[in-house]
Amino acid sequence: MSVAENWPFLVQQRLRGCPEVAAAQAVREALRQVCRETDCWEYPIRFDLTAVPCAGRSIEIPDSGLPCVIHRVLRATIHCGSHQHFLHPFDFDVRGSRLFFLRPIIGDFNGLTLTVSLLPDSAGNVLSELPDPLARELESLVCNVAVSQLAFSKRKPWTDPDLANMARHDYLRELGTWAYTHHDLNHTYVIGPIDE
Repeated sequence: MSVAENWPFLVQQRLRGCPEVAAAQAVREALRQVCRETDCWEYPIRFDLTAVPCAGRSIEIPDSGLPCVIHRVLRATIHCGSHQHFLHPFDFDVRGSRLFFLRPIIGDFNGLTLTVSLLPDSAGNVLSELPDPLARELESLVCNVAVSQLAFSKRKPWTDPDLANMARHDYLRELGTWAYTHHDLNHTYVIGPIDE
């Protein structure tokens, strides 16, 4: 059992009388919210531009096999021989399974690496797919969101507005700490080679 698959049980421990089905659904929704707000689930996609046919200003994104959708591009690096150039992530747009170039890329480039953030599919159960190190980092955030949502439910045995407010407060505090400690200060977008 993966770390994340244990989250519904952790939520049930805090909410007496909450059924496993409700806890599991709240955890899936909470994971989607946390991933959307933090861009925490990063996934690299590498394109070999010499082999991948470009259809005008777009490329087909290879199927990752994950039950997730791409939320947005976080970082983009274009490769030209032994040199790399960082591109601004806003130069790209993802729609479905296609990557669109919003600005032309001119030059003899042989590769493109995108780091994208993933969002769990709204219907799928991706808890088993979430890497354990990331799940350990997100456990408190996701469980607090799920507890807050469930404890605010109306006329349920597990309804507890005080607990809901406390869980929401803990989530917002931890979200600020998480954002501060995970802020990416090492990427500057430059035009030109990067020293190795």
